Amino acid sequence: FKERVRQFVKDLGRRVIKLEGSVSPRVLVTTHGGFIKDFNMLLVDEFSCSMPGKDGEWGRICPNTGVSRYNMVLDKEGEMQKVVCTELHYKGHLEGAEYNDPVLYGV
Repeated sequence: FKERVRQFVKDLGRRVIKLEGSVSPRVLVTTHGGFIKDFNMLLVDEFSCSMPGKDGEWGRICPNTGVSRYNMVLDKEGEMQKVVCTELHYKGHLEGAEYNDPVLYGV
């Protein structure tokens, strides 16, 4: 699964670098919480990504509809050079909605 995440990072970089006229393109990626967890782990382990929140929180499964934001610096070939997570597992859009975190998240 980790190799799948690694390939996604490479593909994302190649696609973003091809966007003409976009100095800082914004990209929306939707996927399941397990993929986001492994994505975060890869960013921390291989790119020394700084993460907000409590230590190790980035290693938990992302809650349903949780939003995370990343600033990425790519080289001319689309290879990631630096990445910073600016928002992790944000759920503010659920305010007022009846919502309960699953009991075993992160286990």
